[in-house]
Amino acid sequence: MRMVVALLAILALARPTSAQVKYVDEAGVTHYAQSGWMVPERYRAKAKRLGPLPFVSVTGPMQGGSPGGLPPVGNSGPSRIDLEDAENARNMRDAAEKNLAQKKSDEAKKAEFNRCVGDKQRSSPCF
Repeated sequence: MRMVVALLAILALARPTSAQVKYVDEAGVTHYAQSGWMVPERYRAKAKRLGPLPFVSVTGPMQGGSPGGLPPVGNSGPSRIDLEDAENARNMRDAAEKNLAQKKSDEAKKAEFNRCVGDKQRSSPCF
């Protein structure tokens, strides 16, 4: 009988070993502890006791999901890499257009400069 009472007492006092208390230090960093006694004394007044952690279901080949919980391959739309590649191509195209416009502007300025240098008369609008 004592054994049953001891076992019931242990089960009643036993708690899950997961993060049960949350507190924030003076730097604004959030910390988690298993009990209130693990929280530094200066933060205990503001520490918040958390409920049990939620149950997380994992899908996999045995449960009828895809392996590793990854989305199925197929018509899932463009991947992140495809989107980044398209954005990089747009950026390169924009940069090439700007470079071409700058090159044309520079050539026009160079031609104007050469025309003015060749025209050494003081009555020229270049001087």
